Amino acid sequence: SAKTYLEKVVDSLETASVDQLILHAIAALKDTTGENVELNAKNCSVAVVGLDSKFSIFDEEAVERYLQQGAAGQGQERMQE
Repeated sequence: SAKTYLEKVVDSLETASVDQLILHAIAALKDTTGENVELNAKNCSVAVVGLDSKFSIFDEEAVERYLQQGAAGQGQERMQE
């Protein structure tokens, strides 16, 4: 589940970059989807807001790049477990 994933990585979140946080969020979302559901730019949105940044919603192309990075990284993480 997403909660289990986030509990495993919580210590690294405080120092993570925005890109790393987005990838963690995508990984957590992937843990909540059904077996026959794959995240894609049509069913997943990414938005960022922070103290020093305005609210922004990423376009589908940017979301797809994060999804691809997350898929590549997830394979590496599972190999390490």
